[in-house]
Amino acid sequence: MMKGNNFSSPIPMIKLEKFTATEFTDWKLNTQFGMKYLNVFYTVQSDRATVTGTEAETQWIADEDFCHDYLLNCLSSSLAKTYIKLKTAKEIWEALEEHFRQEEDLSKAHLVDKFHSFMFDEEKAILPQLPSTWYNFKTEMYRKKMRVGLNDLKRFIRIEDENRICSKPPRGNG
Repeated sequence: MMKGNNFSSPIPMIKLEKFTATEFTDWKLNTQFGMKYLNVFYTVQSDRATVTGTEAETQWIADEDFCHDYLLNCLSSSLAKTYIKLKTAKEIWEALEEHFRQEEDLSKAHLVDKFHSFMFDEEKAILPQLPSTWYNFKTEMYRKKMRVGLNDLKRFIRIEDENRICSKPPRGNG
């Protein structure tokens, strides 16, 4: 059974969010909600070939055309000029998903790298503050190939400090 929308009844106004190549996931969810509300989202999930019957095919074509225009209208002018070349709403939806999902994933990976770099910079700021008698420990920490988090560094320093205290010869009263 085709969902289709009934354009003979008044359609309530839904504020369209223009996608400007930032915050793809939020835009996608808002746009998907709008298409589901208008009963045309099914056209980005199916192909015309899956529709049987003349009446259902006519409805699918009308809904797909509406969805195609709806998606283009939800894009910024520069993005719309790029994606208008695609013939179906499904092609637009999948192309946006592929391009901006990958970009969003790379952006998240970049944030993780920046966080690790920040953690490493914190370690570098702490190590020089250690006393000169800790030279061997500082050298060992600088040579470590793995990144050590701030909590681990504190734990290493605490262990090293305890070992130093335990290895000191007791002072005699003589």
